[in-house]
Amino acid sequence: MLGTPGLATAADYSEAMGIARRAKSVIALILLLMLLLQVTTFFLARYHVIPMPGDAPVALPVLMPVDTSDAAAKPVVAPVTPAVVATTSSRMTDIAHYLTGVSLLGAIGLGVVLVMILILILHIMLVGRLIGVGKVTSSLVWCLLLVVFLFPWQTFMNNAELSNTDFRVPGVLWTWGELARGYNFSDDFSADGFARTILGWFRFAGAPLVAIIMTLMIQLKSNRGIKMAMGEDEVLNDLMGQA
Repeated sequence: MLGTPGLATAADYSEAMGIARRAKSVIALILLLMLLLQVTTFFLARYHVIPMPGDAPVALPVLMPVDTSDAAAKPVVAPVTPAVVATTSSRMTDIAHYLTGVSLLGAIGLGVVLVMILILILHIMLVGRLIGVGKVTSSLVWCLLLVVFLFPWQTFMNNAELSNTDFRVPGVLWTWGELARGYNFSDDFSADGFARTILGWFRFAGAPLVAIIMTLMIQLKSNRGIKMAMGEDEVLNDLMGQA
């Protein structure tokens, strides 16, 4: 009878850790999808798959219906009307604009939620005096840094009194307006344009990829700590068995 409360407590801790681990994995996966969505949107805009503001619409030829009673009749190729092209282009642009906003707000919000889940996991581990606290603490610190990097600082630095409005400290995530202004930078690798080209690629593609790597690292570190706490780490189990 004396051992029953201890077993019940251990089972309760294990259930709580399992719930928190599943929530963490789901949030991290959606966060990765948000970051991948930003990178994908940039490449689609960069290579003119998505019509951007200022792009000239392209009229695609279509087959017009003909009278089938005339055997010599051939399909008539006619261009799409400008109104149809403009409507299709506007719809695609609106969808890209909306998804960019979703990825921006979603990544920031999910980053904060991921921090809170890691704090919850760390609290459970400390109360239960479980091992693996170091791994989870490390992942929590990296997650806090990730949230700082994700935050779009540039949107709060649009100060009209700045003499040089191009000097802003950007976050990893970018807004639709930034994409529309800067997606079409030239690939100039000469001495004069090399720095601008590298910064352009890093701003729209490199920085989100770095955030993706950080998210994967947070996920791996925290999973290792949780496995240690729940007795699922095979390496640790082998060492304890040999001892």
